[in-house]
Amino acid sequence: MGLLSLGTPMPWEEAKKYADHVRTHGIIQFLNLWEATKDLQKDCLLWGDEIEYMVVDLDDKEKKARLSLRVWEILQHLAEEEEAASKDPAKKLLVNASWHPEYGRYMLEGTPGEPYMGLPRDLLAVERNMKLRREQAKRLMKPNEVPVTLTSFPRLGCAGDGLVPHHDPHGPAARSLFVPDDIINAHVRFPTLTANIRRRRGSKVAINMPIFRDTNTPNPFIDPTIPTFNDYPEDKNAIEEGAALPNHIYMDAMAFGMGCCCLQITFQAVNVDEARKIYDQMAPLGPIMLALTAAAPIYRGYLSDVDCRWNVIAQSVDDRTLEERGLKPLKENKYRIAKSRYDSIDSYISNDPKNKPEYNDIPLVINEDVYKKLTESGIDDLLARHISHLFIRDPLVIFHELLDVDDNETTDHFENLQSTNWQTMRFKPPPSKTSPIGWRVEFRSMEIQLTDFENAAFAIFIVLVTRAVLSFDTNFYIPISKVDENMKVAHHRNAVLNEKFYFRKSIFPQSRPGTPAAGTPSGSPKLPHATLPKTAAAHNLHNSGSGFLSAGLDRSDEYELMTIDEIINGSTSKGFPGLLGLVNNYLNTLNIDIETRCEISKYLELIKKRANGTLMTAATWMRSFVQNHPDYKHDSVVSDKINYDLVKMVEKINSGEVSVPELLGTGQLLTEQFRLDGFQRLKDVNEPWEATEIRHALFNREWDLISARIENVMLNMNTRALTALYHFVENAYNTRITRAVVPIRELPTALVFAGINVPDHDLLFQQIAKTLSSPTPPTPTQAKAWSASTIDPAVAPLPSLADQGDESRTASGAKNHVVILQSKDCLNLKGVLKSMIEQFLSLNVPGAYNPLEGGMKLQHYDMIILERWYESVYDLAMEDAKTSPSTADTNKQSRGPTLVVIFQDFESFDQEILQDVITICSNYQDRIPFVFLMGLATSVDAIHQGLSTSTLGLLQTQKFQMQLSSECLSAIVDDLFIQSSSGLMVGPMPLKHLIDQFMHWNFSIGGFVANLKYMVMHHFYANPLSILSDRSLTEESDALGLLEQGHFDHIRMKLSFQALIESKLESDPEVAELLLEDDEYLSQQIPQMIRDLDRYHRDFAVVFEFLWFLQSRFDTSILKKSKRALYFMALEGTLVESSTITFLRSLVGKMNSNDMMVFVDDWLEFFKDALDRQFKDEQEGHGGDESQSPLAMELLLLEGMRDAMSSILDIVSEDSATSSSEIEDNEERENDEEDGTGTSVAHRPKKRKLVSLNANAMESRQTKIAVKTRETARLPKGALGSYTMLVKDIDETIVRLVSTYLAPYKTMPLHELFYYTDVKIQEKAFMPQPRASIQTALGQPEVYLNCECCPAGTADTILPTQHDTCILYKLYVECGRMINLSDWFTAFGMILERGLDDEANEKSDEEEKEEEEEEEVPVVNGKRGRSARASTAVKAKKSKLAKMKKSAAKKKKQQQRKGVKKPTLDPKQVQARFITAVAELQFLGFIKPTNKKTDHVMRLTWGSI
Repeated sequence: MGLLSLGTPMPWEEAKKYADHVRTHGIIQFLNLWEATKDLQKDCLLWGDEIEYMVVDLDDKEKKARLSLRVWEILQHLAEEEEAASKDPAKKLLVNASWHPEYGRYMLEGTPGEPYMGLPRDLLAVERNMKLRREQAKRLMKPNEVPVTLTSFPRLGCAGDGLVPHHDPHGPAARSLFVPDDIINAHVRFPTLTANIRRRRGSKVAINMPIFRDTNTPNPFIDPTIPTFNDYPEDKNAIEEGAALPNHIYMDAMAFGMGCCCLQITFQAVNVDEARKIYDQMAPLGPIMLALTAAAPIYRGYLSDVDCRWNVIAQSVDDRTLEERGLKPLKENKYRIAKSRYDSIDSYISNDPKNKPEYNDIPLVINEDVYKKLTESGIDDLLARHISHLFIRDPLVIFHELLDVDDNETTDHFENLQSTNWQTMRFKPPPSKTSPIGWRVEFRSMEIQLTDFENAAFAIFIVLVTRAVLSFDTNFYIPISKVDENMKVAHHRNAVLNEKFYFRKSIFPQSRPGTPAAGTPSGSPKLPHATLPKTAAAHNLHNSGSGFLSAGLDRSDEYELMTIDEIINGSTSKGFPGLLGLVNNYLNTLNIDIETRCEISKYLELIKKRANGTLMTAATWMRSFVQNHPDYKHDSVVSDKINYDLVKMVEKINSGEVSVPELLGTGQLLTEQFRLDGFQRLKDVNEPWEATEIRHALFNREWDLISARIENVMLNMNTRALTALYHFVENAYNTRITRAVVPIRELPTALVFAGINVPDHDLLFQQIAKTLSSPTPPTPTQAKAWSASTIDPAVAPLPSLADQGDESRTASGAKNHVVILQSKDCLNLKGVLKSMIEQFLSLNVPGAYNPLEGGMKLQHYDMIILERWYESVYDLAMEDAKTSPSTADTNKQSRGPTLVVIFQDFESFDQEILQDVITICSNYQDRIPFVFLMGLATSVDAIHQGLSTSTLGLLQTQKFQMQLSSECLSAIVDDLFIQSSSGLMVGPMPLKHLIDQFMHWNFSIGGFVANLKYMVMHHFYANPLSILSDRSLTEESDALGLLEQGHFDHIRMKLSFQALIESKLESDPEVAELLLEDDEYLSQQIPQMIRDLDRYHRDFAVVFEFLWFLQSRFDTSILKKSKRALYFMALEGTLVESSTITFLRSLVGKMNSNDMMVFVDDWLEFFKDALDRQFKDEQEGHGGDESQSPLAMELLLLEGMRDAMSSILDIVSEDSATSSSEIEDNEERENDEEDGTGTSVAHRPKKRKLVSLNANAMESRQTKIAVKTRETARLPKGALGSYTMLVKDIDETIVRLVSTYLAPYKTMPLHELFYYTDVKIQEKAFMPQPRASIQTALGQPEVYLNCECCPAGTADTILPTQHDTCILYKLYVECGRMINLSDWFTAFGMILERGLDDEANEKSDEEEKEEEEEEEVPVVNGKRGRSARASTAVKAKKSKLAKMKKSAAKKKKQQQRKGVKKPTLDPKQVQARFITAVAELQFLGFIKPTNKKTDHVMRLTWGSI
């Protein structure tokens, strides 16, 4: 909306006295700014969008949509969130938006929190950010309020209660008959602007839009809703003075125009010349994009006969007096001004040689004094005219406090006039001399669209057009007068299809017609400030302020009338590529991955279809909605009910509840697919939309949990190495070393061996960077906290670590600043230094000095920049050290921060470049404490072979080994599935596929995670029952209320449910009947089934850990399984009866009494700890009672067995303890009592003894009588029987635990809700299957070729027209294991010869057919087709004679054919074709040579499609 300043505004009578003061100082401010910034250079394009929202209150009871006037309150909350996000980088990811007030008190303006760059990936972030803005605003609104993106509110200014809270119309600022002043923003600028426009004009603004004539619209139409007031003199303007025109919709306030919403795009150019070029080249596109985005067909409750807002706004801010409008002779005013303040541009401003004087063909009114001042100060003619034209206007709002300001420090007066000239393009200088913002251009003509997808599409399209313009040096120039004509045409109803617009025929340089000019996408060549001389023949033509005069050249042949379809999509007949063709050519010059290109294509497809009429514009769709509404009476009136339904429909379209293919198209253009990441309603179960949202939410929650757990595992696995790395960096510089003390100091360098799977390195090195950026070394607790906020490396690109660890850096004085360098971004020395310096400077260290923004003229790769920045960071650290009371280590605090540079993929770097970087950093080591981390995928030999001896001498290296991927995989499987920490489980076959894919294909954790995510997504995407895949499901959950009949049918078809019914039929037939027939009863039972399944998982985890605990007690490799293998056996259901369990039971039975007692004690302690953890987890989750756990009963039984065994061993006599192990135990106890530590023996942990394999082997060699005798010697005869029974009970307990709690998951009802078992989908998605495609191509080539010579259905036939390899393959299929090459060649040749015979026969058949056709046609008097009129006798004689002649001719032809040789193939050619085909089959792996028979080949594949 323009410049917002605080102060006391002047009323117009006072403000006009200072108009010349503002102009005089405004031009001085511009000149000061110009002198400081004319040579300003920026690296690349930066851009952003501005979207304006209306806050609408929807009254569902009264069916009314009203404008909510509480935006100021919402803005305050948004400002608080924005401020909090600026201090917290973690929140900035969620609140990446900036909010501003607009003219209307019901309006919000939202922009991205940070500008976008010109990179393709930034384009894909546009729609996401727009959605984030809408959601952020919606979150702070009332439940019945919605932010909508309507260009104009259909019933603004209608009588009734259209505002919340209600206000009656009229007020001193606008003095409107229709709207109150309360609708205007509360900031003093807005009501003052409104009043001063009215006062300067001498009357209220008069806006008249033609009414849309429908069948019942009165003719002439005289608005009956215009009220009559007598409060102000202007009240009689409408009717008495004729301001309201017949057959027009009359409006009388600035709010009707400035209360409209629009979409604006602002670009920051590389320099001022590029900004001026963009300004000129985009100006002719203003009317085109206005028509293409048309979205405003309704005003003040009436359908209008225009589709766009532009003229409404132009009339609403038209402050020109009668003299300036040409209605009176000039007397009080200086200029006659042709346009309103809000209109299309009046002149081109670029010094581009393509800008000819003839294009500025309308008289340009200028302020001569300003023009003279500018030209005398060195401003070129074109820019001087542009600025002096702006300065013919008066400043409308002047603040007392800002009247006298320092012209060297501020640009308030210049911006006062600049910001109140609203044109289709706006040329914007930097805000101030020291601002980091450069020269900008604003594209302003587009109308806001109904959905974020549309707005993103038009924003992306305009950005790509600007990039293509600069890259290809295009020429869009047409005369300004034609741009004005286009602007008028763009307002016509459905102009996008019904009208034509002037546009340039050839948009490429004449030196290369029809082809893009040479150029780079990054920007255009730098143009000098005065390319053209200021001569009368060039741009210095003026006549007393009248503007440019034509130089006399006719350029009408350079442009022509085109449709918007031709302008956008191109015209083959006219040889015009179209703007989309231009954009696609530009995209082809970029190195864009296919996924990004496809995403961008979806947006461009919308532009294409809007232009060719396949899709409606928003205005056409809204008009159609009104005309087809049941309440519409075809009288052009839009009632409250129609307005409510229209706004409601727009909100549903935005939320994805309703798809509108005529507006957005089908397929990927549907909004709901973007809102829910592609999740769609499942029609086979008649799924409600709320159920789709639940599935989507469950998927996100489940994957967030899984990814957080995986990252937590990875971090914990590497905690030891990360801690060592942290201390290595912390101790690298204990004191500040200067070159005077140590002339050469080695650079501390950590060699990080990260493993061979390079794709996993992104996540690993991000964790390392986060660890080193933290003020404390990593701990498992810290790892768990970090895992919740980590970015998924498969989705997000590797950033400079600006968002990583910022919170920890700013708190408690973290000492390290970390950047990551990758070889792909460091192709040369400048690239390495530039990337490193920019990443360090982008860390947003509070208070740090940025030399690039401080006016220093340095290159981005200059190490002085980093040195100056580090000095400021060091000074800040020293100040914090002095003020920090908690500093314990003053030596560490005094050394300042350490700069850590990570070379992630060392082997991929150019070694010469690395050597130079190391040498440069070594020279700066006395001023900048560098620490290097080299990521190695191979061995330390890579360092020695890649770097020279002199470079190695500059490094002090230390090795750090990260965990192997296989160990990480085992830990992940343990945490996710065995411990059942995630909701979704994986069945045996998908789990085997996951592990096999890892072990045999990629050996990558990243690949494992991607495969697992696909499983989770597939489970929730198309499975209607996944809304029940929630372990916390209760009887009150919303999901149960959303179940339809289709859901219950799916449940009853599950195998586990059928097994449940079969079991109930025997035990409780009534319950079985209810489960089968009563949907409500089944719905009530589902939560209990899910709780039972959750209990099964928890108990399974405990007992499985016990099994692992049991196996770990025995030092034997016989039948010993890995944890992963045991779990897989449990999933398959083979664990309970396996030999592993039998062997473990036998080992337990062979324990002696002392070991058995120790084992039972350990067992008991293990169960207690496990149940305590389980109870704690249940309490944190959904509550639980430890006594209700089935394992609690097992614990009681175990305690009873422990007590019984203890009592048995207590009665053992001392002399019965003859076992050597017992003697050793007694000796250990005596030693413990004598060691004098004072520790009670009873409180010491007992020594756990393990049974060795040798001991078991020795016992196995003894006879049963000897073993029995030894056991009898240990136990009294009375206790022997009890002990034997106790051992048997222990064995039975183990069997019961395993058989009960490790039973297959398939025994649980509705296990399908939580177990993913569809392995075929995984194999199809992740396992390459080339053989099927190759066999289809060889055996059925017609499937791919779709040719006429090989018709469909000939798969079993060998056709000679097929490719040689196909022929040979079909013969190959018929062969055995050994193929005789001679026989193969003979068969191949016969098929080719058959093809020649077929061709000859076809030719012969065609000739005979032609002869027969000739015979059938009678020939009389040399003319075919005539009836013979001779007598019957003559006809018969002639016919007989003709037959005899033709019979003789036919015999002669047959004799000639027999004498002709049949066509044959060249044997050498056949042999060459055969050898080629055989070689191709060998290359494809179908055959191989064999030594058994030299003239044979061996067949390698069997089976066919």
